[in-house]
Amino acid sequence: MGLGARAKCRSRGTAASCGNRHYPALVIDSGSASTAGLSLVSTFVLSGMEPLRLVIHHDDDTWDFLCGTTDVARYLTTIHTDEVFARFGTDLQPLRSLALGHLAEREGPGDEWRVEPYVEQD
Repeated sequence: MGLGARAKCRSRGTAASCGNRHYPALVIDSGSASTAGLSLVSTFVLSGMEPLRLVIHHDDDTWDFLCGTTDVARYLTTIHTDEVFARFGTDLQPLRSLALGHLAEREGPGDEWRVEPYVEQD
């Protein structure tokens, strides 16, 4: 999916919609001591079944690390952001400084990350 289509990404309540894909999101209270630093992550990415294709750095400093193939909440989990960056080391290194309110997308491993603003709706 090209950058033009990705510009249509929106968050609706607790879900994000990007083009024809919808990503249900878990509500993470980033101010809570028990959830500070947690990110929403696709279990397919964590298990190695799918590559990491979409990274969103929200305005509230939370992150989403997604495969872009499912919109089913049971295939999403939360883990600490630092653990995600540690697991995917050099693959995510260019995104460590991704600005708040931006997303990065790619077609697959080895492809260049395309970065653009991510606009969330209330």
